Parts: sequence; structure tokens; C-alpha cells
Amino acid sequence: MSKSQNSLTREQAPVALANSACAPADTQTKTARGARARAGLKAAALVVLEREGYHKMRIADVTREAGVAQGLFYHYFKDLKSLTIGC
Repeated sequence: MSKSQNSLTREQAPVALANSACAPADTQTKTARGARARAGLKAAALVVLEREGYHKMRIADVTREAGVAQGLFYHYFKDLKSLTIGC
């Protein structure tokens, strides 16, 4: 089974997530509270990524780890790919 161009290896995913601070301007938050929410989701995603791996990672796992509702995830990110590949 071949990997698609957009899939990340286990080694690439944390780097892509860490580099997502340079996301396009329209996805940046306008308030400090929003910045903290995005940062919390990113931190939770790293924990879930380490524990589950990229291909088993689910939005519900990330939001549960962050202690927020799934709707908040979708307020800041389109999907898991947009969370992990911001640049």
C-alpha cells in the first residue's frame, strides 16, 4: 500500500505540528484567549500524537485531552490535517 503525498510519517508529524505557528494570517486568532485555546489544542494534539500515532489520532481524542468541546476545535481548525500541517 502506497502513501499519499499528503500523509505524514510518525517522525514528520510532530515537526509539522510544531511549525504550524506560521499558519496563514486568516487562521490566526485575534485575542489572547483565542491564542491560548489554539495553543492548548496544539499541545493536546502532541500528547495524542505521541500516544496514538498520526493515523489513529482523532479530533475527539485531541479535544478530550485539551478538556474542550469539539466545536472549539472546528472554530480554530478545519480538520486534523490543518492542525498538523499549518505551513
